[in-house]
Amino acid sequence: MAVVLANKHEKEAVEMRAALCETLMQLAETREDIVYLDADLFGSSGMKKFAKAYPDRAFDVGIAEANMIGVAAGMSATGKTPFVHSFGPFATRRCFDQLFLSGLWTQYRQCHRFRPRHYRSLQRRYPHAF
Repeated sequence: MAVVLANKHEKEAVEMRAALCETLMQLAETREDIVYLDADLFGSSGMKKFAKAYPDRAFDVGIAEANMIGVAAGMSATGKTPFVHSFGPFATRRCFDQLFLSGLWTQYRQCHRFRPRHYRSLQRRYPHAF
């Protein structure tokens, strides 16, 4: 199936999951910091090829999306560039809570002396996170 773009060039249609896998494989060839985390969806996300090529950089955390975000935040803090995948309904509020707690809150506490009054300023600055 071909897709006609606005400038009249034709391109082969590519599945989104195939494009994800190929793109991450190309990035992983040149960058050692690329890691991929999945919530028990390697088959559905089309990332089995990546897992075979880079078994030390592909992680299946099981059905634990919020934990997956925490693991990704920890990997990021150690210099890795994590890519995570889950279905939309599972990667909403709980994952954002985990991202806030594992990433933003930790960085904030490292940058500023922690005092209870800072909590109120965080609430004002990031109201969506509370």
